[in-house]
Amino acid sequence: ESAVHMTGLHGGLPGLGTVGPPPPLQGNHAMAARIHESLVNNFAEAAYSGMIVVEERLRADLTDLFGSTPTWMEPSEDSLPWTITLAQRNPVTVIFADGGFSVTIRGRQYVRGDNSYPGMNVTADYKIEASGDQPKAIRQGGLKVYPPGFKPGSGEKLDPGQQVLRTLLEKRFENIFAAEMIPEPMVLSGTWEKAGQLELTGWGTSNGWMTMTWKRAPQPEQPVDASQTEPAAE
Repeated sequence: ESAVHMTGLHGGLPGLGTVGPPPPLQGNHAMAARIHESLVNNFAEAAYSGMIVVEERLRADLTDLFGSTPTWMEPSEDSLPWTITLAQRNPVTVIFADGGFSVTIRGRQYVRGDNSYPGMNVTADYKIEASGDQPKAIRQGGLKVYPPGFKPGSGEKLDPGQQVLRTLLEKRFENIFAAEMIPEPMVLSGTWEKAGQLELTGWGTSNGWMTMTWKRAPQPEQPVDASQTEPAAE
């Protein structure tokens, strides 16, 4: 009578999933979501496997996901757009663990203007921190940009062409994987819009699960209609 509960599944091509139930929710919330990393990874493989993605398409997809273009995804006016040919397997993957998350984009080829570059994987690691009532994700160090199969610390070195591409991708993906990600308040669509603005209050990860909780923002007071409170004149 007081809540709506929904469970969504996405099998995807790998068919991988969770081996146990989601973590329990603590406290009362206007809205809560518990997402297993396999949902994101299966969906990404089904939607992006081997796809040639123009930067504007990636931005549009994220805008659909977030309801608006995140500030950290705004286009840079002084930069040529990139086109990425994504890997056939695991084109985009996430890992949810230990109060943070990791995102990896695997590109088989990159094109910028008239220049074409070989494959590179780009990884960003984040730690979730609470700042007052507003959780945020803080990137841990710089981006990890390496060719497929490259093992950092193994003594292997990048050739000059790979070094140039690495520098270019680091600069471009800084706009996507910002140093801080602060989720913006959101308003649901349709009938749910009546709930007003929702503010993120809890954000955490553990054992492959991401949990997010929201509260309703304070509602502005409605002006009192005098005709409804004063007695009618005789």
